[in-house]
Amino acid sequence: MKTQLRRLFVYTAVVAFLGLLAFTVGSRFLGTKIIAETPPPNCVIVSKNGSGQFKRIGDAIAAVKPHMKILVRPGVYKEQVIIDRPVEIVGDTNGTGNEAIIETTGESCIVVQTGQATVRGFTLRSLPGIAEGLLKFFKQRNVTGEPCVDVIHGEFSVEDCNVTSDAVAGVGVQGVDNKVNVRRCKIHSGNSNGIWFADHAEGSVEDTEIFSTEWAGVRVDSRSRSSIRRCKIYDIKNCGIVVTEDSKATVEDCEIFNNSKSGVEIRNGSSGAIRNCKIHDQGEHGVWFHRYATGTVTDCEMFANRSVALQIMENSNPVVSRCDIYGNFVTDVEINKGADPVIKDCKIHDGPGSGIHIYDNGEGTLEDCEVFGHQKYQGLVIRGGSKPILRRCKIHDESMGGVLALGDAEGRLEECQIYDNVFSGVWVRQSARLFILKSRIGGNSTFGIIVHDDASPTVEDCDLTSNRLGAWDVQPQCEVRKARNKE
Repeated sequence: MKTQLRRLFVYTAVVAFLGLLAFTVGSRFLGTKIIAETPPPNCVIVSKNGSGQFKRIGDAIAAVKPHMKILVRPGVYKEQVIIDRPVEIVGDTNGTGNEAIIETTGESCIVVQTGQATVRGFTLRSLPGIAEGLLKFFKQRNVTGEPCVDVIHGEFSVEDCNVTSDAVAGVGVQGVDNKVNVRRCKIHSGNSNGIWFADHAEGSVEDTEIFSTEWAGVRVDSRSRSSIRRCKIYDIKNCGIVVTEDSKATVEDCEIFNNSKSGVEIRNGSSGAIRNCKIHDQGEHGVWFHRYATGTVTDCEMFANRSVALQIMENSNPVVSRCDIYGNFVTDVEINKGADPVIKDCKIHDGPGSGIHIYDNGEGTLEDCEVFGHQKYQGLVIRGGSKPILRRCKIHDESMGGVLALGDAEGRLEECQIYDNVFSGVWVRQSARLFILKSRIGGNSTFGIIVHDDASPTVEDCDLTSNRLGAWDVQPQCEVRKARNKE
């Protein structure tokens, strides 16, 4: 009996001690005061735990004077932030490593209605509402919703942000005199465009990754202007960059890869300046100019694209220079439907199809280009009423011959070198009329020039020596005009 009483006493004492300890610790915890932060000069602090001057970003914007800085501590802020005065809003983790997140459902995270504002250092999430959720469920693209960042008026900068949107764009700007600058951001996983410039808008995109959107990574639309520099644009379900409806874009020092359609598409009277870019592994074209497009492509690499690396068509006339175009799955360069580009100082090589295919009334001037190493077809194929001009080009080491002209094609080869090709140097057939002037055609496996099927080439001042089976193979019904050739 005494032993039981002693045990009961000890048990009661232990329980009482633990209860007192818990009460003391709990009282201290509950009684802990939130220490208010003192903001730096010309700043206010927004904090979810109440340590700042505000708990909501919108309240801070409404209270501050123009050109003040709003520091936002980590947390999830479920509010639409409307910026109606020039301020700088910074996601400031204060060394915690946690995120400052602005999250909305079915509406924009940021709406800009003023000039000279900046948002920096946030995760911005525009989650789908009912309508957006249905579109996403049925795999339909959103073309009517609000962008995650919506620039309605003014000039706005978004920097160091991670942006996702199930609406019409991650970042959208439209209207005359409206401008957005996107720097060091990640924009991804959206149900439409990554960035959309529309209706005479302007802006720049720099040092940014854009990936996994349903429409274009960047769309420059309806007489807008944009520069895109040092960006990576990849895994897009559509085109990497689209420039359309009389717009202009500069694309510089970018890597554009693994997109389902074209890497860069310039169309509908638009102009694009593409410089120092790597454009590869697209599901379709590397660069596509069509519908009266123009522009320049300079010092770029285009390779391993699953269709044509450089497609120029429908009366487009860009200038392409100093590019390395190789190893594409269909043809390296195609020109057709009245297109008339200038292509110079380019290397076009080592693909399974033709190097250059000009057809359906295509034109173009090619100067000082080197074409070699193609596997199934000739280095240059001209057909269908096309009439390009080649000057000082080298076409060599092709598995099926150097040049093929057929189907009423015309064209001029001036001061070119066509050599060391399997089969012939030049094959002219099917009523084609090719002019070959001051060129060297030698070292080919069969004849220098083959003329079949009512073709009528003109060959003057050419060196046709050193071909394995001789200079000529001409069918009787063909008319060849030749003068001053070395055979």
